[in-house]
Amino acid sequence: MKKFIIPLCFLAAIAACKKNDSISGGNTPVGKVAPDGFTYKTTKPVNVDVTLLSNTNNALKGVMVNVYGYRNGSLGGQVLTGLTDSSGKLNASISVSSYYDTLVVDANTIGVIRNAKVFLTGNALKCTIGGTEGFAGNVAGTFSKLESHAPTVFNTGRGGVGTFNINGTITNTNFVYPIPTLTGATSADALGKPTYLEPTNDTISSDLLANLSYSLPESKALPGSKGQSYLDNSATSDIIMSDTATVWLTFVSEGAGNRNTLGYYTYPTGNPPTKLADITNITYIFPNTSFKGSGGNLTSGNKVKLGNFGKGTTIGFVLFSDGWYSSKGYGYVNTAAKAFFTDAYLNPETLPALKKHTVLLQYKNLLLIGFEDLDRSAASCDQDFNDVVYYVSANPISAIQTANVKPVDVPVDTDGDGVNDVLDAYPNDAKRAYNTYFPSATQYGTLAYEDNWPLQGDYDMNDLVVSYRYKMVLNAKSQLVEIDADFAPIAAGANFQNGFGVKFPFTTATVQSVSGQKLANGYIKLNANGTEAGQTNAVIIPFDGAKQLISNPSGASFVNTDPNQAKVVGDTAHIAIVLTAPITLTDPSTFDPFLISNLRRDYEVHLPGFAPTALANAKLLGTGNDASVPAAGIYYVTKLNYPFAINFADGFNYPVEQAPINTSYLHFFDWTLSGGTNYADWYKNSAAGYQVASKIYSK
Repeated sequence: MKKFIIPLCFLAAIAACKKNDSISGGNTPVGKVAPDGFTYKTTKPVNVDVTLLSNTNNALKGVMVNVYGYRNGSLGGQVLTGLTDSSGKLNASISVSSYYDTLVVDANTIGVIRNAKVFLTGNALKCTIGGTEGFAGNVAGTFSKLESHAPTVFNTGRGGVGTFNINGTITNTNFVYPIPTLTGATSADALGKPTYLEPTNDTISSDLLANLSYSLPESKALPGSKGQSYLDNSATSDIIMSDTATVWLTFVSEGAGNRNTLGYYTYPTGNPPTKLADITNITYIFPNTSFKGSGGNLTSGNKVKLGNFGKGTTIGFVLFSDGWYSSKGYGYVNTAAKAFFTDAYLNPETLPALKKHTVLLQYKNLLLIGFEDLDRSAASCDQDFNDVVYYVSANPISAIQTANVKPVDVPVDTDGDGVNDVLDAYPNDAKRAYNTYFPSATQYGTLAYEDNWPLQGDYDMNDLVVSYRYKMVLNAKSQLVEIDADFAPIAAGANFQNGFGVKFPFTTATVQSVSGQKLANGYIKLNANGTEAGQTNAVIIPFDGAKQLISNPSGASFVNTDPNQAKVVGDTAHIAIVLTAPITLTDPSTFDPFLISNLRRDYEVHLPGFAPTALANAKLLGTGNDASVPAAGIYYVTKLNYPFAINFADGFNYPVEQAPINTSYLHFFDWTLSGGTNYADWYKNSAAGYQVASKIYSK
């Protein structure tokens, strides 16, 4: 509450003195500022329905799926984490920022496209990742794939003998295709999919994908002793023929932002090339190793016959990093792109320990190869060795030497909850498996309050500003077992000493314990489990007065609302809520955060549409400027439909002192008058005509 807006008569009787139900500013509407029933939500509900399938349409169960926001070409916060069930499905109800029309779905498994951009249809996100076609539903490409670009140094390796610059070495190399009569014009389509694929794709089993995903997890350097053994000098990297056989290569997956090119070369066993110029022939296998919908046209299981190879032949592989270039409906292989070989000593890194770019693993009768496609000395290299994954098969398979080939890792589930240790955030705790966040894993939301309720304030929305984030801990059945929440008051533009609480959509008896509250003013009564006494629904009070977490060293009441004063960094209430038993996770936007005005427990200020708790003074509803009508489900708006609080799930730079929100954000009323339909990004868009920087606190 501002000291300059408190009518003295309010201290005697609320009904005796009221402020005008309007705010200043040239763009202020006459009459109601929003349609009746508008609740000022900056989020919208989304029903998530994701299905993961192998290339033969078998369910991929127990896969971790992350969902991200996506706007203007940029990846937003991680808004959901979940596990697929036995049917390969992930179903969830979430809330995301209203301006999102696309989300990114990232299935953390080898064998399917990563970071799929999915258009929202109404309030639904529905897609299939994987399957015989690679994907289905409203998938519109992927976020991670780099745009095709013309290389600065370019060798057009479209087939034939030429002088080439490979990693800075001039070579006379013959680039050919598995079928010698093919040329660059007839070997692949415009996206680099070979015309010489075998007519029938291989079946990629869910068991194979599970083993590969455990052995070569995305964005994780090869794990522990097993990972190191993959890279031992004793580990075989090439395919060594001990007898004559027909050899095939099958594409499994890619986990890269590059459009990589894969080829092979051969040499007599025991007489490897000692320098790049010794490799006189390279045969293209996959000109572009990118998935359909992800910068290429491959699907898992695409297979190429390499040919017949005799005893005493060794097959090595080469990857040209981002080697595929397409323009005007035609594609090329750029052999000047940095090349990485299965024979590590040919690779460009200086440190011997970083020269190896592949792992070779055995799964039943298949030899699996994972490639790292970036210079391993670069900070951007994630060392996960799954940027291109394929396997070699042969008839007979016994013709390939496997003596020093490492076996693929078998997933381990230490706590026996059904989630393997690579995916399990709590591998030694069967009651907990993973975390999901609201608003997101990397972003905090902002709650902005006016504290003069039931009278209207000045609408700078900074009487109390709270930064928040919820971490929901779930078990292997995707049930909620714990909530860890952070609440930090970041501004207090009022004389009032305000507290803060949250009402949850589950009962007090559901809670085993609560810890971390900052209670110092003596007016909050707790149950033995740490919830507030006298409530049916669980109510948690993170702090009963903002001043014990943030205060101005000068003694001034206002904190972080005057840009001419030094910024104050306050404390955070870290709240841990442990439940008595797992429950179904509900959309966290149904959590009800509220302000407690000036240490008066019965004065609560909630978000529009949320009812007060059992301890609020219900007689105050509908008095002063408040127009709450409980029977109609209308709460905490004025007669002209102004709010007393707004929740910004993706954060909010609040106005400075005495700057009404509509004078700081020029499309605020355009948004409210439309009922939230127009200018949904009014507080995030920094384009001209949206914000007045001098009226927004930005320290």
